[in-house]
Order: sequence, then structure tokens, then C-alpha cells
Amino acid sequence: MLPLETKKELAARLMAKCSEARLELLEGVMADVMPPVEEWPRKHIEQFLGDHVGFNARCNLFYFLTVNGFPPSMWAKWAEAQPGWLRFDKSAEHIASLLLALMSGDFEGETGKELKTAWCLENKQVVTVYTPNFAREDIGSPMSGYISGASIFTDAIDGLKMYAKKLPSKKAYGRF
Repeated sequence: MLPLETKKELAARLMAKCSEARLELLEGVMADVMPPVEEWPRKHIEQFLGDHVGFNARCNLFYFLTVNGFPPSMWAKWAEAQPGWLRFDKSAEHIASLLLALMSGDFEGETGKELKTAWCLENKQVVTVYTPNFAREDIGSPMSGYISGASIFTDAIDGLKMYAKKLPSKKAYGRF
């Protein structure tokens, strides 16, 4: 029986298959806002760096990335950087709907929807997926270079919806 590869080895193996655009995102924005991928739980490394992320994994990964500081604007960029990671239009629309639910506070358990939790790398414990305060901020001034938090979310949602239009539908492939 082969020994289980370390998280560092797993991340290195999966990064070797990543596009240049993905590697640039990992070394740029991601390095500035999140802990290194090698420190993440194995399943999240596989989901994030893999060549495709399915429905259940998308939900799980979304909650994990949210509590660990993944910027909303990165979702479309990350998906576009690795064609196939989101295979169908509904996949991108699904992430857009998760961002909208996050922005609306649906994951906090106070709107009648199920409370969502995820592992927080900084706290080293499971935490509630809370809506960041800036997501509700709707006053900004593009002329001064200040964009409201709500705009950051709506721009990310719009970006995912535009990306969805570039993807095939499941019906086109005979999958229902």
C-alpha cells in the first residue's frame, strides 16, 4: 500500500495541472488574502485545484472559501482560468445564487434557511458563514475610486451570470 501523499504533495500535483491563469491567481490575489492552499483541508485542496467541481462540492467549497476570506470577485476569474471547472451554465449560475444568498444573510440561520458552517483556518474551528458587513454597504463613489461592498457582490454575481452564458447547458449534452 502506498503512503498517503502530504497536503503539500497533493497541492503540488494538482497545481502542476493548473493553467497559467490559475497559477497567477494563486500567486497574486490568493496569496494576499488567504492562507496557502497547502494548509487547507485535503478535500478543499482537491475541490479548488481540481479540473471540475460538482454541485455538492461547490456548496461545501463555497462555505469554506467564504469563511476564509475568498473575495467574491474571484469566483468568475477562478472558473474562467480553468475551463471545465464549472462545466455547465447552471454551475456558474449556482455560484451566483450562493453569492446572492450570502449577500442576503441566508446562511446565518436567521432568515428561516438552514445555518451554514465551515472550517475556519485562522480560528481552527467550525464557524458560521456570516455575511460580511461590507456586503450591505450600498453607498460608494466610483469617481473617488471607492466602490460599495454591495457593488462588489453584484458585480461578482453579474460576472458569473455572464460566464454562464459562455458555458454549454446540460440539455445540450443530454444530461438531466
